[in-house]
Amino acid sequence: MSRSIFILILMLGISQLFAQGWLAPHYDLSSSIKSISSLEGGYLMLGGAAPNGVSIRKVDEDGQTVWTTPAPVGILGIDVLQNPTDSTYLLVYQNANQDSTLYWLQLSAQGQGMGTDSIVLGQVSTRPIGFPNRGIGIHLTSDQHILVGSNYHRAADSTCHMALAKATLSGQVLWERYYLNTSPANVAGAMEVFERGPGQYWMVGGIANGYAIGNTSNAGQGDVYVIETDTAGNEQWRRQHNVQAFDEIEGARLTQDGGLLAVGQYKAFGPNQIGFALKLDASGNQEWIWTSSTTIAGFGTAITSGVENPNGTFTLTGNMNYPTGSIAVIKLSSTGTLLWERGLSTGLNNDRGREIFLDQPGSATSHVIRGDNAQGPFWMGIDSMGNLYSNKIIGQYRLDDNNNCLTESTERPGAGVVITAVQGSRTFYGTTDSTGQYEIELDSGQYTVSARTLSPYWQLCQPSQTTLLRPALDVDTVDFALQAIDSCVHMQVDLSAPFIRRCFNSGYTVQYTNLGTIDATNSYVEVTLDPYLTYVSSTIPLVSQVGAVHRFDLGTVPSLQQGSFDVVVAVDCDSTALGQVHCSEAHIYPDTICTSSLWSGAIIEASSTCTPDSIQFTLLNTGAAMSLPQFYNIVEEHVMLRQAPFQLGSGSSQTITVPRRHGRVYRIEAAQEAGFPAQLGDPIAISNQVACGVPPLLFQPDILGQFYQGNMSSNIAVDCQPNIGAYDPNDKYAQPVGYGPNHFIENNIAINYRIRFQNTGTDTAFTVVILDTIDADLDPSTIQMGASSHPYTWSLSGTGVLEIRFDNIMLPDSNVNEPLSHGFVKFQIEQQPNNPDSTRLTNRAAIYFDFNPPIITNEVFHTIGRDFVERFVGINEPLLEDIDVKLYPNPFRQTATIEIQGEVFDQLQVHIYSVDGQLLKTYQGSGNQLQLERSNLPTGIYFYQLIGDDQLISRGKFIVK
Repeated sequence: MSRSIFILILMLGISQLFAQGWLAPHYDLSSSIKSISSLEGGYLMLGGAAPNGVSIRKVDEDGQTVWTTPAPVGILGIDVLQNPTDSTYLLVYQNANQDSTLYWLQLSAQGQGMGTDSIVLGQVSTRPIGFPNRGIGIHLTSDQHILVGSNYHRAADSTCHMALAKATLSGQVLWERYYLNTSPANVAGAMEVFERGPGQYWMVGGIANGYAIGNTSNAGQGDVYVIETDTAGNEQWRRQHNVQAFDEIEGARLTQDGGLLAVGQYKAFGPNQIGFALKLDASGNQEWIWTSSTTIAGFGTAITSGVENPNGTFTLTGNMNYPTGSIAVIKLSSTGTLLWERGLSTGLNNDRGREIFLDQPGSATSHVIRGDNAQGPFWMGIDSMGNLYSNKIIGQYRLDDNNNCLTESTERPGAGVVITAVQGSRTFYGTTDSTGQYEIELDSGQYTVSARTLSPYWQLCQPSQTTLLRPALDVDTVDFALQAIDSCVHMQVDLSAPFIRRCFNSGYTVQYTNLGTIDATNSYVEVTLDPYLTYVSSTIPLVSQVGAVHRFDLGTVPSLQQGSFDVVVAVDCDSTALGQVHCSEAHIYPDTICTSSLWSGAIIEASSTCTPDSIQFTLLNTGAAMSLPQFYNIVEEHVMLRQAPFQLGSGSSQTITVPRRHGRVYRIEAAQEAGFPAQLGDPIAISNQVACGVPPLLFQPDILGQFYQGNMSSNIAVDCQPNIGAYDPNDKYAQPVGYGPNHFIENNIAINYRIRFQNTGTDTAFTVVILDTIDADLDPSTIQMGASSHPYTWSLSGTGVLEIRFDNIMLPDSNVNEPLSHGFVKFQIEQQPNNPDSTRLTNRAAIYFDFNPPIITNEVFHTIGRDFVERFVGINEPLLEDIDVKLYPNPFRQTATIEIQGEVFDQLQVHIYSVDGQLLKTYQGSGNQLQLERSNLPTGIYFYQLIGDDQLISRGKFIVK
């Protein structure tokens, strides 16, 4: 590890250009309404605080709380002001009924209450009605009066107009003025009011043409509206500025030249909104407009606040990358040209910048932002280049070919490796690029920096290292040298398709990589297609086909190289059901495990065979003898038929037989021993039987998708997905889907996500970018990028933001070439360890086609649980409508009767099972009754299944005395 510390001393000491930022903790506020820069240093924040309504909070220059004062219970906060003459504060609020009375609470500079006053504003409607729904503007004038800008609701025609009132600090209204719209507008209001200069008041707000009160649809066009009055409220002039259709103003501030900067967004809220900044001169005329439509931030951007810098440039904040959410920080020149932009993240969902201020003189940072996210409001300080953390850890990840534990430029780089920097409970991520370089921006403090090896046949000279970043600009270099410890190939394969379309051709992509230390010679892939899929063609030659197994030769795959090929299949139309899940498998060879010390325990393999009347599941132990019993589960559709322990010696096996029903899906899951290594496979061995090879007529065609299908080991990949008819071309799919409506999975199960996209525009897409903020309960360091339709690069940053880039993809639009207009990418990720039950894992992605609005995928979710599969435990559980089944007596000593009420059957069967799932007896009969004989059954509890005419009609348990 080497250190490079850049300190610019010169005449000014440490340069403000690269000052260290900070992020203050969240506050006990459910929301934050308004903030101001305090005259005596720090900031004042007005916000909602559960359960006491509203509070006012003073924080210092680093966002730490100085004092908090609660306001009266049940009020609605509007604004907070500070009197420059005595440094006292005014909290302006309304009652919960939002009538036309305003109140203000006067506080000392130390937050102590000094009295309450009120003002009644006659006809001025202080209830925000429709557009612009931004409340009321308050200003403390130089002659110690309160200026109130709002909207005037004219009941005669149900229109809203701008209003202005002036009152004394004791609550006496001096005058009220109303400014009717000259255009056919329905809604207008003043959200900001200013004393621009001697004898000049400005009202700034929004006006919406044709926008009816109470109608939240886009019925017209919104504009930025400015009115100047004299100190008596007499109108001097008004200006109306249109940036684009349906403008929405978020904030405004006066500028040094006597003009004004207004910011906001236009178009609808969400992925289609575009942020703007509008600069007006001292006469209210437009100087320039900037919009985010021409920047990387692009669509899905809102600008909520802007500030002029001492040199005449402007810094804006808001949010970008809707809906994943990052804090936008944008720098504009004095003429509105974009200088740079940043997206900052606190590591939580829905980060938004709300207000931006120039930091206090002498502070280490350039600007301070008040923001909020899913956990509430926060404060952060940034430097003049928009960096939250200007400290960095950089480094290289290289293959140490000469075994000297140094990273040298002549050695091969390791690309796509996740690097983690951990400080307490916080983890930050970086990813090595094609040259093996990585970079992580961080706060000051001590970090443990770690990387993973590529496969079991490599080791890092130092898998983790500790570094201390100092408060000023500090860059530390942490390199990772990777050494070979064995000469072996390590093949990985992945298999996926953008969709399996019923009655049409579909295409699988097979992606493979050699993460071993030597080249893989004579390598090949066997693709076993689902029984209802037929091979059509492939992009490399098909060498052989034996049943459903298709072989493709790869030749030599060099160490640390990857490749891919496509396989086109046809989905049978007559023998499949819409929504039926199709599972195909890819197995890459050689699949040798070279490290004998990798695992010395048992290795359980599961298989199944279909017979005319049953399913035979077999568990085989190909490793050492099991030291402790493990459990297996057998599931029919969504019901657990059996759960029992098993313990196998080396080379031994166990067969479990269960009666089958036509068209049902059966599954066995058997647990591996604790500590089973991921290189050998998943923690459970799995085997499925779908309709036993007959035309399915599936009872629940999509049932397989709810369960984890596993990847068996790194050299085997399984893809299970339902066939589709009509479909959304841009979506996200997770495997497993999860059990039941809550999508239950267990806490040791990895999730495979597949993101599909299609160019449905009118021109070729040159670039496609996918942004995916990883759920906090998933582990970003375990991401394994998989198969895709096109070449891509990817990176992981912050506390878990995944970016996947398809540069120069040249994706044709669907009107020109529908089959080639599709694309997809797949990745696997593991959960954080020990996620508690009821943890909810959510994920969705934003897909960007060039500079078009992002397309937001559906949200997929999972719930962590255990023992969630419905169990076969009922005393007596009829499974068919209009049928009642009785077993009597229960308990019994010698005989019992099963009686069916509601139907007569030609064939009846009763299967008797022990509590560990072993089939003990089968009784045959017909009609609506069967006699059970105790025979040699010992005293105890037993389970039964009643089958009539090849249908499971009841199940339950009984007791033999």
